Amino acid sequence: MMPGRRALIQSGALVLLLGVRHRCFGASIVAVRVWPAPDYSRVTIESAGPLKARHALVTAPPRLVVDIDELELNGALRELVAKVQPDDPNIARIRVGQYAPGVVRLVLDLKRPIQPQVFNLPPVAAYRDRLVFDLYPAQAPEIRWFSTAWWRLVAVLWALGLIVALVYGPTAATLVELFPTRIRCTSMSLPYHVGNGWFGGLMPSIAFAMVAGRGDILQGLWYPVVVASLTFVVCALWLPETRGRDIGSER
Repeated sequence: MMPGRRALIQSGALVLLLGVRHRCFGASIVAVRVWPAPDYSRVTIESAGPLKARHALVTAPPRLVVDIDELELNGALRELVAKVQPDDPNIARIRVGQYAPGVVRLVLDLKRPIQPQVFNLPPVAAYRDRLVFDLYPAQAPEIRWFSTAWWRLVAVLWALGLIVALVYGPTAATLVELFPTRIRCTSMSLPYHVGNGWFGGLMPSIAFAMVAGRGDILQGLWYPVVVASLTFVVCALWLPETRGRDIGSER
């Protein structure tokens, strides 16, 4: 006896529903990682596709609750429990469970109050989609005078100041030598303030917009990299050599 159309339609619909459930609740977890550092702790869940997560911070006792939608608990996620190291400055332990059908709940018991950042990273190189939890202390640690951290900070600031001096010293001399005296003030002021005011002054806003738009905390670095690259190309091709020019000349 041949099956009727109704039976065929019902069978097809059942197969499609099973396929949808498999796609929704069968996301493949590639790897899980817990990386503790003195400044913060990072938990990474790498998967074959992007994960949707909601998180809530509970203060007493301090813990971070994360619900991951469209996911079923598996052995890879259970490995997070054993990934926590005793010397982790922020995470005491991680609990994993199937909170509801298609919803996995992670509970991160914390050693101190933290400020969490939960975000997704797109695939890059050998890494797949990643759901990342960065746990920063709610109160920044105090840096004592003449401590190791203090000397590191001084060294970084000194290095940055040296780089700025290496840039601004030749820049000031070059701008003076590029233009004759009768138009020097206007000619120097316009490119200097366009470069510093527009390209430099708007950098935080543009970088923040790029991070918010893509959801990648490193996306904003493309702006200064691209601007610096364009500057290098323009200077290499069209910036003339000004060494030895008479700065009092009208031509």
